[in-house]
Amino acid sequence: MLSEMSAVKKMTEELIGIDDEVDLVDFLRKWLKPEYKDLFQLELEETIKIASSIYRQKEIFNVMKYTMFLLKNKLAKDLNINMYYCELDIIKVIIFYNNILKKLPATSEDNRRNNNKILKARQIFNFYMCLIGNNVCNIARHYAALRELGLTSLDQEYLENDEYRVLHSIIANKIFDTELRTFMERYCAML
Repeated sequence: MLSEMSAVKKMTEELIGIDDEVDLVDFLRKWLKPEYKDLFQLELEETIKIASSIYRQKEIFNVMKYTMFLLKNKLAKDLNINMYYCELDIIKVIIFYNNILKKLPATSEDNRRNNNKILKARQIFNFYMCLIGNNVCNIARHYAALRELGLTSLDQEYLENDEYRVLHSIIANKIFDTELRTFMERYCAML
């Protein structure tokens, strides 16, 4: 279990350091290839098409940009979120919470406290995903996250009347900046 946690720490640190979409594709290929095998199969097919047509044209096409385009579309479709939210920083956070974040072995009191923090972070992430989803967020399902964020006075009616999703975006951006991104770094320190 110790080597698994050190791998998780290394993955998290590497994910935090990514600042380019092509680097994110390399990260997925290196660490999470089985989880994204369909994506890499499409990339391979596109690479074959490009290689066969490269003799006909001089233009160089970066297939990893195409893979990133496929990843954005896959996330938007699978998670039912707006493409607006498929930018690099948000994708990194989604990958972290969906593929990397794991509970710590409950061998010490510190790990038990840290597992409670992980549980709360997951609840906040689920609320965030509901906010950026294409449907109106049902806050009754996310009371624990609302309590943790100090938003217990938020009323469902406000979200239902949020025709242009401005309130959804404001709350989601605040959660992203103050909670989700910073928890990735705190998680590294826990490991």
